[in-house]
Amino acid sequence: MSHKINLSCTIANEACSVDAIFEPGGSTGAKYTLYRNGEKIGVICRYQNGGYHILEGESLNQDDVDNIGRLLDQRTDY
Repeated sequence: MSHKINLSCTIANEACSVDAIFEPGGSTGAKYTLYRNGEKIGVICRYQNGGYHILEGESLNQDDVDNIGRLLDQRTDY
């Protein structure tokens, strides 16, 4: 079952709103497909050790993913 999570975050030093579609873990861990203004900007995964990694997304860097991951970790509504 997937869940949509809205986040206010910073990508490339620009404040924005991102929708993260959560998909429960598989072999790579939980995955989040990220959308900004309705356009897919990437896919990240959360490893079992708690770190986040970019699976897809040329406009994302690891700092962006770490910031989004911290916001996701603070959420308890999914």
